[in-house]
Amino acid sequence: MSSARTQELALLRKVIIPTIAGVNGGILKAVLRCIDDHSGGSGECWASLNTLTEESCFSKRSVVRAVNALRESGFVTATERHGRTTSYRVNWSAIAASAKESLVGEVNWCHSGTSAKSELVPPSHSTSASQSQTSAKEAPKAYEAYGSGIQLRALFEKFWEIYPARNGRKLCKADAQKAFLKIPENSMADLMSAVRNYANSDQLPKDAHRWLSHDRWREWIAAADSTAKPNGKVDPAYLPFPSQKVTA
Repeated sequence: MSSARTQELALLRKVIIPTIAGVNGGILKAVLRCIDDHSGGSGECWASLNTLTEESCFSKRSVVRAVNALRESGFVTATERHGRTTSYRVNWSAIAASAKESLVGEVNWCHSGTSAKSELVPPSHSTSASQSQTSAKEAPKAYEAYGSGIQLRALFEKFWEIYPARNGRKLCKADAQKAFLKIPENSMADLMSAVRNYANSDQLPKDAHRWLSHDRWREWIAAADSTAKPNGKVDPAYLPFPSQKVTA
């Protein structure tokens, strides 16, 4: 992988996309990743809206709105050809500019050249070296694994597999997907640890999207570390809220 591509992926992981035209930033970033995943060596994405819908885990209506918002903001440019699928291209200049605003004091990127795929370079070699070392120390190891929409979707499926069923059923998977994709990437390792602890507890499970909302899941990051019973269950005395029992 070229250094330019490595820096593009780093930008995509770090940039914080705000809500645009009423579309949540988490949805925008997921769709943007899918477009980038399907961009070949030329940087052009020919994936259809149906493909982007399937891989982003959102409804087609949400994906259409997200694509339009990304085009409006300049994060994505589109080429419409009569009788052919519209192609998309990630505008790395706009991504770099947004990264500067959202990561003030952390990474100062500058853009050399004018093409969408030209190399992104830091202002100086010495600054680059120190920033790279700092980022490597601060970023969780698992953080690097979540760099694409496809990988995030696979991680959600793992989360869904672990999440406990209530009365033998798991409901509202689509809502859970949306809530899952709003979780910051650098919190994913903690989230997976928390859901394992929750699955091993005696709690009556909530619907997954409710458990993910308002950072409720964070109460379970270390819930089972020192309170596990010999059978692997968590002692109810140490749980964040009282144990509930299901009565026949």
